[in-house]
Amino acid sequence: MKNLLAFIIIGLISFSVTSQEKGRGFVKPSREEYDKSMQLKSSFIGDGEKLYAKSKLDFGDPTAARFDLRDIKGVTEVRDQGSCGSCWAFTSLASIESSYRLLNGTELDLSEQQLVNCSPDNGCSGGSYYRVFEWLTYNDKGVNDELELPYHQNDSGCTIAPPSNIKVANWGTLSKGASISEIKESIVKHGAISGALFSRNASFRNHDGTGVIEASNSEPTDHAIAIIGWDDDKGAWLIKNSWGTDW
Repeated sequence: MKNLLAFIIIGLISFSVTSQEKGRGFVKPSREEYDKSMQLKSSFIGDGEKLYAKSKLDFGDPTAARFDLRDIKGVTEVRDQGSCGSCWAFTSLASIESSYRLLNGTELDLSEQQLVNCSPDNGCSGGSYYRVFEWLTYNDKGVNDELELPYHQNDSGCTIAPPSNIKVANWGTLSKGASISEIKESIVKHGAISGALFSRNASFRNHDGTGVIEASNSEPTDHAIAIIGWDDDKGAWLIKNSWGTDW
């Protein structure tokens, strides 16, 4: 049995919201890639998912006016991808780390560099969390610790790393047209959600941590983040970005 019982929910959610030349790198899958991914996923049921389904609990109230995974220690510290286009790797591990912390009460710091080096994406030239979760799950890959493969903001080839028992039991998706209620229910059941948004506007780039980012959602998604809560009074989702603590 795998050491990690995690169930990752991801969504193509177009928020409208480029800091100090920070990296982005999200590449939206084509319709053909998405359909193939869903077909593959529908044929896969891992033993870890069966056990997870029997043991999972809700970690919050989806009808609450406000919810923040940080309040229940359900999210790990903010990371910094630097100028590398590896946001797809950071949001993938943000979701895994969140699920693990909620289920096991222990904080992990996993290696984004392992994904940049080894997953079937394009390293610092961009990628998609879909391919990360496919690669980890269907190939029974373990994720290494940050100390084993530290992040250094460039592609360095798939170096041999020590075996790891931190594995994903299974993963799921939310459709682009998912309702607000569905998104909230997923967050309280599974932890942080990997998502994508458009980041190349001043309101997102220059966000100082106060107020709500507002912008048109007609632009294509270019940056992956993790959704970790909401505030109905502000009409806003709370996100975890990978541009360091100064953003």
